[in-house]
Amino acid sequence: MSFLASISSLPMPKHDDDSGSDDEVQNILIYDRSTAPSNASMDSQERVDVLNKTIDELRKKLSDTEKGLNRKVNDLELELEEAQEKLEELKTELVAARKEEKELKSKEVCSPLVSSASPLG
Repeated sequence: MSFLASISSLPMPKHDDDSGSDDEVQNILIYDRSTAPSNASMDSQERVDVLNKTIDELRKKLSDTEKGLNRKVNDLELELEEAQEKLEELKTELVAARKEEKELKSKEVCSPLVSSASPLG
């Protein structure tokens, strides 16, 4: 393996603050660094062919990246929607619990008054 080939196959360094969920996005965005041959000795048609091939490869990478990112966005939107639904459920439960607490407190306040007003007490 040549020196240039070994360099282009080295993995990208990671930071300590990288989270596991970002690995998928990084895998989508970071491609190996391939080296292009020099086109100085090529004629015009060969240069055009090489450039067209490079453009096609870059378009495919762009398309793959967009698909991956769109998938990730859809997953995150679904997760957000589920979290919002859960939040609404919890808000409803909280309102019900507060109402029940008020009712219990009012019964506790009324209960001693009723027992002290009864002729048996």
